[in-house]
This record gives sequence, structure tokens and C-alpha cells, in this order.
Amino acid sequence: MFLKKHDIIEKIFYITIAVYFIFSAITLTMAEEVALIALVAKLARYVCYVAFLFIIACNVIDFSKPLTIKNIIVSFVQYMLKHLILVFVILVAMCILLSAKDRAPLVLVLLIWTCSFYDFKKIIAFYFKVMAGFMCFTWGLSLLEIVPEIIITREERQRFSLGFIYPLETMTFLLFLVICYVYLKDKKFTFKDFALINVIGYLLYAVTDARTSYLLIVGVTIVALIYSKTNLEKLLEKINTKVYYIGIAAISLGILGCGYFYRADSDFFLKLDMILNNRIRLMNEAFREYGISLFGENIRWIGYGGQTDTSLVEAIYNFVDCGYAKMLFDYGVVFAVLVCVGYAFMYKHANAKKDYILILAVTMILMVSVMEPRLISIEMNPFVLLLGLFFMKENKSNFKFIL
Repeated sequence: MFLKKHDIIEKIFYITIAVYFIFSAITLTMAEEVALIALVAKLARYVCYVAFLFIIACNVIDFSKPLTIKNIIVSFVQYMLKHLILVFVILVAMCILLSAKDRAPLVLVLLIWTCSFYDFKKIIAFYFKVMAGFMCFTWGLSLLEIVPEIIITREERQRFSLGFIYPLETMTFLLFLVICYVYLKDKKFTFKDFALINVIGYLLYAVTDARTSYLLIVGVTIVALIYSKTNLEKLLEKINTKVYYIGIAAISLGILGCGYFYRADSDFFLKLDMILNNRIRLMNEAFREYGISLFGENIRWIGYGGQTDTSLVEAIYNFVDCGYAKMLFDYGVVFAVLVCVGYAFMYKHANAKKDYILILAVTMILMVSVMEPRLISIEMNPFVLLLGLFFMKENKSNFKFIL
């Protein structure tokens, strides 16, 4: 009976996350511009929130005891007392909701909590199938002219978004799917995989002209091929986990430091800013305009997404693409630190399990997040679910609760 009930709940879980993944990713497409679709997507996400709570309850409540309000409360309190880090993260997310008027961190924590009861690799495999289908479906809607198409002309060259809000979003979406695919293939990544992905990547680059993301796809596939055809894991095995911790600190603090200390009269900063397509300068402007807060700020970001004529927003453009900086501005120092510690736990877990392809996948995401605001974006980055390794960590000594 328990197994049957467990199977039913698991089916509900996969249906729920499929709906949530799709209707979250819709915000990256021009379908969101259709009023009815936007409303349906919003309602679907709210239904998913309720489903998440139901799935959590089914996994937390002790069904060996009578299903009374008292026993339900006791089950939840005992669970929370065993997971004080989760309690703290929820409190931080609630502070962000009050301070920045943004529920995204609270929803993310709810999603991570829900997914923590199920196998991560199976979730990634499911995510890959669902989102690859979603991407192709979006391209189809664009080609059939069912949703508006963003066409940007620069230097006599046209850039197409294929149903997404901006050409770069299309290529970045593919980039993260490639990272998922590489992770799932592990040591079985072949020359055929390498060739097929790069052909698709090049064809998409020809349409979107998103050079940076295309080069990142090439880089990811080269690393994957080297890993699958060599004994690279032996080298990774020798690397102490502390090196990864230092790497996270160096990447995050390094890019944030460049943004904070940027000077327009410095040749170093000007060259770095040119390489990163004005990302350093825009970070510096955001630091001067908004500063740093504990729990974030409600900022109206203005970017090129959804615009066919980018000249209309150039004068007021303020969007910060760097994932570390945008997270800091939107959600504050406390949540940003928690996320970085969470990524450190991913490395610790991967090293302990000798899951070296996960180490490579996480490293790729951390590097991509310097250029793209996808560090905690479930719309593209499902590896954010592994923050549960830290958020859901049990206390070393559990409190006893008697009622």
C-alpha cells in the first residue's frame, strides 16, 4: 500500500515539475507577450506551488501514526528542528520577500525542498527531455509565426531570436541543455555527440549571431570529449576540495570586485570591460546607484529583451548580466553567500562521490554565470537544485520535540 502511494506521489511530482519548468521558461519567450498565455502560465505556476507543498507534506508527515492535526504539526516541527539550515534559508527568503518584494528565492527554496526527496540525476534527465522539447516547440511557434519574432539588425546583419525574447537567450538556452547532456552522458560522450552538438550550435549561431554562447558550447563539448577519451578524472581526483572553494571565492569576489572598483580611466578595466561587453561598467553603475543590501532591493531592470529596436532603450539600459552581481543586487548579501556556500557543497559532494562530471558541470555553470544571470535560474539551470545538499543538510545533533 505504501509503495503504491509512494509511486502515485512520485508521478504527481514529475508532472508538477514538468509543468513548472515549462511555465517558468515561458517567461523567456515571446509567448509571454500574449495576454492569455501569460495569465495561464501564472495560474499554472501558482498551482505548482500548492502541489509542491502537498508533495513535501507527503514526504514529511509520519503516516504510521493517525492523521490528526496534532501529528501533522509534530511531524513538521520535528523535521524543521532537524533541518535548521533550511529554516534559516526560508527566513532569509521571507526577508527578501518583504524587502525586495520578490518571491523568487522563496519559490526556489520550495522547489529545492520538493526535489530533495528524489534522485537528482533522474530529475536532470527528465528536465533535459522536457526542456529540449520546449525549445523545439518554441522554435516551431516562431517559424509558424504564431508568436512574435524578435529580429535585430546590427551592422547590416539580422539576428533572429526564434521565439525567445532575445537572440542571446536562444543560444544560452541551448548552452545549458548541452551542459545537462554532457553531465548525463558522463564518460559515454562520443565524437558523434561532439559533431552533432556543434553542428546544431553553429546553425543556431548563424541565425542568432550569439557568438559568446556559441564559443562556450564549443568549449563545453571539447572539455566533455577530453574527459570521455582520457583519464582526466585521475587529475581531478588529486585536486583538494579546498581548491574548489577558493575557485568559487575567486570567481565571485573577483568579478564583483572588478565591478565595484571599475574606473573609466583605467586601461585594464577598459580592456576587461570590452572583452565582457560592457558588463563591468554596468555593474559599477549599479553599485553606485543601488549599493549593497542585506536582503536585496526591488530594481526595475531594463534590457533589450522583447525589443526589436534596441536604440529605444540604449539611453536607459541598466541590465546587469553577471549572475553573481545580479543575485547580489536582487536578493542581498545574505542570500548570495548562502548560494555560494551551496555551490561549494556541490563540489564537496561530487568529490566525495567521485562524481567528476558533476565537478566539470558545476565549474562550467560558475564560469558561464560571469557572463549570464543564470546562477540560480531554474528556467535554464537545473543544477541549482543541488543547493539542497546544503539547504537540506541535517543538524549534527538533532533537537528533541515532545508535544
